[in-house]
Amino acid sequence: MKSRHQKKREKLSNLLFDLVKYLLTVIGVGAILPESKITIGTFLIGFAIAFIILVSALVITPEEGE
Repeated sequence: MKSRHQKKREKLSNLLFDLVKYLLTVIGVGAILPESKITIGTFLIGFAIAFIILVSALVITPEEGE
């Protein structure tokens, strides 16, 4: 049975994974639109932030054996 702490870690990691999905979707759609204000610099900064959030979600995710 999972402890309360493990459940909270799992919920937080799921939230961070969803945040990364939404962030990358916004950046991708914004980059495709013809009159977009997203520049290469904005795209790279957004991608870097998404990568950092993804790595933190992977670190937070509890392992099955824990």
